[in-house]
Amino acid sequence: MRRTGRGGRHICGNPLRRLRVNSDGKQVPLRYVGEQHVKEDLGRIPMAQDWLLQIRPQRWMYGQRLDEETTSTKEEPL
Repeated sequence: MRRTGRGGRHICGNPLRRLRVNSDGKQVPLRYVGEQHVKEDLGRIPMAQDWLLQIRPQRWMYGQRLDEETTSTKEEPL
């Protein structure tokens, strides 16, 4: 599974602040490279709200008890 967006970008921007040398010989933060990659793929860096708005709520997410006999609480396969 490929991680993009802010979550994946922060993996690149770890506390060690790793740097890479680019083709011009300059040190570039790995986080910047990750951000550029996401922008090229998606056109922008998505926010958490972008991801959360795509979630289809299920009954169990609202705290309703899951019964094995109830088919309405089972998720559809992707």
